[in-house]
Amino acid sequence: MLDKRLVDAMSRILGRTTEGITPATSQENTGEWDSLGHLRLILEIEAVFGIRFSTAEIPELTSATCLQAALKSRGVC
Repeated sequence: MLDKRLVDAMSRILGRTTEGITPATSQENTGEWDSLGHLRLILEIEAVFGIRFSTAEIPELTSATCLQAALKSRGVC
């Protein structure tokens, strides 16, 4: 199950309803999640959770599942 704060952030940035954000949501199946959308999403998630992703990690965070795992590994959800 995805953290509600992650779903809310993804919904705001990607312009989808919260019901439209699932673990399967990714760059591959979400047209709004282009390179600019990815940057906006990362910045929003960092602000919401009070964390910073490493430069090497950011390109790998291409799905809701990956984002959830990265947040969980930091103990913030």
